[in-house]
Amino acid sequence: MSGDYHAHQVSTLVHVPVFLIDNGIDPAPGLNAAPTPKAAAHLETVRQLRDLIHDVLPYERPTIERLARRLHMSVRTLQRHMRDVGFTFQALLDEVRRQSAVGLIESGKNSVTETAFQLGYSDPAHFTRAFRRWTGIAPSEFGRVCRLRGHTTAG
Repeated sequence: MSGDYHAHQVSTLVHVPVFLIDNGIDPAPGLNAAPTPKAAAHLETVRQLRDLIHDVLPYERPTIERLARRLHMSVRTLQRHMRDVGFTFQALLDEVRRQSAVGLIESGKNSVTETAFQLGYSDPAHFTRAFRRWTGIAPSEFGRVCRLRGHTTAG
């Protein structure tokens, strides 16, 4: 998957897709068989942040400052928690948007424009570019494929 790994000056950050965390899949088997209590706490913070991003996306533009306040921590602390488990705010936001976009378009209930605005894009063209980057095809084409395969829940 493009963008899963990111070299950052002296150290290397590994960006792990959220679905791996949700499903308990170890992205680096053997490296950390039992996470430390600190790592487990930081991972839980990232899960909470991911859920919060998902919840606020339809209503407001998620920023790290607003979400850190809602999690009762400083921006710096939140960034450190994310960094310690291999995430950046933008990568997590992008992953939540990708998962939500695929689900919304698969459902067939919203237009591409409605989906774009629901995910916090001010311009549907920006959403279309992001969707192409994530999936390799335009959201309208993805919706057509889902309808042809009978994957939509719209009636």
